[in-house]
Amino acid sequence: MVCRGLPIAGGSLGNLLIQGDIGLLRADYNIPNDFGMTLARGMGHMPPPRWSESAESRSGWGFSIYGGAMANLVLRDLTLDGNTLEDSPSVDKNLFVPAAAVGMAIGNRHFLASFTYVFWGKEFEHQPEYSKYAAITFSYFF
Repeated sequence: MVCRGLPIAGGSLGNLLIQGDIGLLRADYNIPNDFGMTLARGMGHMPPPRWSESAESRSGWGFSIYGGAMANLVLRDLTLDGNTLEDSPSVDKNLFVPAAAVGMAIGNRHFLASFTYVFWGKEFEHQPEYSKYAAITFSYFF
């Protein structure tokens, strides 16, 4: 069993979203040399899976149980702050928005199936509850 802790940092700078984020991703067994499933905003632009050429990887199937946490510092979010150029409806957003994800995947050199559950912190004041969502992903690599 090979466990990996992968630190991640990034940011977004645009007219829709200005934010910075840091986090830590996954532990696994016999799964591609990549950054794992990334369904949380800010972690979605990772390279595709790349299998190593070790004998263990060529042997067939592998599985992964993964988790990660992320801290977002949101300076501007057009969907919460409203129009940039004129007064429009808005809410008081939270500058710090935590997020976490857990999941599992199974696959081989050509196929990957995964299930991920994401917990997303409250993005604005008086938001009734945290956001939670799940995704099932099937990928075929050729």
